[in-house]
Amino acid sequence: MLAGTLALGVLLGYLIWGWTKRKLLLAQMRVKELEIEVGELDAEVGQLRIIEQKQRVRAASWASNAITGRSSPVEEPMEKEATPVTEQPDVFPMAEPGEESFTAISNPEQIHQADAEEVLTEKELSIASEVMGVEVELNDLEIIEGIGPMISDILVRSGITSWEKLGGTSKNILRVILDEAGPQYRVHKPKTWPKQARMAVDGEWKKLKAYQESLIDGK
Repeated sequence: MLAGTLALGVLLGYLIWGWTKRKLLLAQMRVKELEIEVGELDAEVGQLRIIEQKQRVRAASWASNAITGRSSPVEEPMEKEATPVTEQPDVFPMAEPGEESFTAISNPEQIHQADAEEVLTEKELSIASEVMGVEVELNDLEIIEGIGPMISDILVRSGITSWEKLGGTSKNILRVILDEAGPQYRVHKPKTWPKQARMAVDGEWKKLKAYQESLIDGK
């Protein structure tokens, strides 16, 4: 009886020790993953702070020119017609020179011209349409769960004209674009959009379809 109790105790101790060890290993792996995520977020925060600082300098320069009655550092010919205030700027409000994701596109139809090198065969598009249950066109951002016609237009005008560009844009930059577009877009969560876009680029349509079915409003 004593031997049986002792053996049972040893067995329970072994099981508890094994369970605890596994939990510890999982916790350590999760900590490492969080450390990587924190590092990536810190890098993106640093980039956004640099953009903000440059925007402040630019805004101060514009304000100074407005006060002195100058529209730009270089005098424009008198005969040149002034640009209307309501005209859409060439660059998204939060853009910086060289940042392609923010370059505005005045004509959304340019999307197919800008990404002409990214071509899928009719057969590949047919397979994609069959899997997704809707007609899939090359670089149609609306194939992404959570993106509708209006948000697609906003992204295209901000320079995100393809699945590849969307897949390479961080969720924080997408958040800035939506916030700048207006308060009505702040309820949208772009966290999963880059991941979905990368699946589309890689032609992982079944994986994308399954992933979208697990989401609610693109979240």
